Amino acid sequence: MPRATTIADHSQVPRSMLNTLRAAEQKAYAIQARADRYRAQLEALRVKHRRTIEELESLKSPAAASAEEIIARCSQSGPDTLAVQFATAKLPMHIVEQRLRVATDVRDIAKATGIEADILMQHLDSPARMIRSAVKAVKDEVQGAVSAHLPDQGQVYQQMNQTL
Repeated sequence: MPRATTIADHSQVPRSMLNTLRAAEQKAYAIQARADRYRAQLEALRVKHRRTIEELESLKSPAAASAEEIIARCSQSGPDTLAVQFATAKLPMHIVEQRLRVATDVRDIAKATGIEADILMQHLDSPARMIRSAVKAVKDEVQGAVSAHLPDQGQVYQQMNQTL
């Protein structure tokens, strides 16, 4: 079996083999440089991933706004009656602000349609219950208006019996 030997003098190595070795060495350096860039990009992505996870965790369980903050915010832009509802629900401030925007819209719509806004404001957390309350209020109002214009059934019956 032949033994590997080291050649101290490169002049003994064929030129084509030296060119092949130099090309392989340059290729290895290029691959190493690319790997270093990938490692740097990977580290940047890991940092971004950690930040995103931390942000998601903070959104998952945001801290509830204090009662003072909620009262101040409600007195600025919304009905003060909602402050107690929001404070007891221990809502975070971004949810309070979102519900105050909805409350403002609901109050405007209720005023335009003649529905009592307080009935709808009780259900800001549930649009289905809010719509149900609005429909019931309108239905009761229509039924009351219709009943007011209909004659008493007892009187109609008496008049029919008298004419016969």
